[in-house]
Amino acid sequence: MRYPSIYIAAPYADRTGAATQAKVLLEQRGFPVTASWIDRDEDDTDPEVLIRAAQRDLEDIFTSHLFVLINTQPRGQETSGKAVETGIALTLGLPILAVGEPTNIFHHLTHPTFFTWFPTIEALVEQVHVWMEEERLVMRGDRRDEESKLAGDITMVEGSSR
Repeated sequence: MRYPSIYIAAPYADRTGAATQAKVLLEQRGFPVTASWIDRDEDDTDPEVLIRAAQRDLEDIFTSHLFVLINTQPRGQETSGKAVETGIALTLGLPILAVGEPTNIFHHLTHPTFFTWFPTIEALVEQVHVWMEEERLVMRGDRRDEESKLAGDITMVEGSSR
């Protein structure tokens, strides 16, 4: 079975916490994680470093099949980087699986192809694994294929919402 690649968006401050936890749990289940930012420890004050990091993050999102949002900060303390990444995922039509609570109007677009919310990272990982086993996530194409980038390449089959 071919597993979809997954991008994880989270506050940079959670890089060594919740983001790493999600990455480890997903990889243990066989899911490739494209969020290379989790493993990078870069100078976040150097503009040139930030440009290269943003370019890598864009490529990581473009090559993913699913998008995981870790949104666990209190309302009013959200970070802007993950908001931009989430907007890109919405534009690309990636299914978005989120942990935490909705904190902006777009987070309320609950539908199998938009946001599906989970109470914990463990619950999210378990559900994605179940969907794969039940063949409720159907892979199409390859995200690296230019023609499939905007069309999306994963479908959540009817009845796959929690």
